[in-house]
Amino acid sequence: MTYFNHMRMESDSSSFDERIFEALLGHSVEDESFLTRPGKGYSKRSSHIQQLRNLCRQASEVAFDELSAPSRKALAASERFLNELPEGCLELKLAVSHSGEINFFFGDDAHPFQALIDDTGLVSFYGEVNGEEIRGSDIAPADFPGLKLLKFLDQKK
Repeated sequence: MTYFNHMRMESDSSSFDERIFEALLGHSVEDESFLTRPGKGYSKRSSHIQQLRNLCRQASEVAFDELSAPSRKALAASERFLNELPEGCLELKLAVSHSGEINFFFGDDAHPFQALIDDTGLVSFYGEVNGEEIRGSDIAPADFPGLKLLKFLDQKK
């Protein structure tokens, strides 16, 4: 008798395939907690990335002398930027400027916190947090001060 036949014969109510699967997963197949849906943050990020890609595609389809589509570097940096934002900073508006910059607007329309990513993939931003002007230019998306943005958004609540 081979090992596999022996394992199948030893099986109580679980099939051999289930036990292998359970061994690989590290928990029972009946335990469905690992099948939970992604959180809201994941859904918002995915939605923003899809919107961003659509905006860039549309801009590239209508680009002409006075309108530039975002560069690949800008798109890649923008996706990285979205993925690195703190969970509480995912309520935002996206826009593509005529020069190909990708703009992110946070907060209300009257006093937004704005971040933009240029064609080289660098971030510039401006906003006011508790009366203090916060700004930066030409920084990598990973260096963006997400916690300051979070403070800005918290003061708006």
